[in-house]
Amino acid sequence: MTLAAAIAASAIVSLTLTPMLCTRLLALGGRRHGGGADGWPLRAYLHSLDWSLRHPALIVSTLLIVAAASAGLYVLLPKGFMPTQDTGILQVRVTIANISFAAME
Repeated sequence: MTLAAAIAASAIVSLTLTPMLCTRLLALGGRRHGGGADGWPLRAYLHSLDWSLRHPALIVSTLLIVAAASAGLYVLLPKGFMPTQDTGILQVRVTIANISFAAME
């Protein structure tokens, strides 16, 4: 459950906060605003964005391959949180001194 919650939170951040922050970063234009040594993160992002927009077929095919591989792994990998040997029985032993069973109940 923790892993699923972390993935969901990451998806929400990557689909909402990250694009907003990128628009803020691109709105800076040529100004330097804590972008590192001579703004290399912005230049690297713009270069990768330009490359991606020039090669849409490669980007879409990569997306489809990754989706197909994920679906294949979902089918192949074992599913379930409990091992198959688990019988679902839980035994608890309580030992209490100086109290009657009726009082303990």
